Amino acid sequence: MASRTFLALRERNARLFFGGLLVSNVGTWAQATATALLVARLDPQHAGRALGTAIMLQFLPMLVLGAWAGAVADRTNRRRMTIATQTALTLQAAALAALDFSGHATLPSVYALSLVMGVASAMDNPARRGLVLELVDEEHFTNAMSLNTAVMTGSRIFGPALAAGLVSVAGTGWCFMANAISFL
Repeated sequence: MASRTFLALRERNARLFFGGLLVSNVGTWAQATATALLVARLDPQHAGRALGTAIMLQFLPMLVLGAWAGAVADRTNRRRMTIATQTALTLQAAALAALDFSGHATLPSVYALSLVMGVASAMDNPARRGLVLELVDEEHFTNAMSLNTAVMTGSRIFGPALAAGLVSVAGTGWCFMANAISFL
């Protein structure tokens, strides 16, 4: 039974993809946690409102652009689209790290970068999910999609835990930098 769980990983490209996806998504969830801590540090009196705004800006593009992004992903080369969106997410995380390290992070800059992350993620999700199916034979589609879900869910556990450890030792900027590096 265990050998059937990872059937899609027999394909080299699937192994590379899911390994990279795991590292990248752990970094993304570490960044989400670090962003919450940064926002609370920037506006301690209104931390709840500030965090709510940052989260809204991150996820609103998914709601607004979701269906359209799926149509675009269906009409374009998914690999190229994924590379473009992952590059945008890398630059977003690096910009947040640079602002935090330099002491120039402000709520408006965090909000703007949250919106950039939201738009890039809205475009990335359908392209990446479609790309998963291009990595394996049709008989392994179900297994590949299950592995994709497991990686996405597992990263939601390990990312915040990693952020908690990293922030306590090195600060939020290193979480943003780790996320930028994770896209490589």
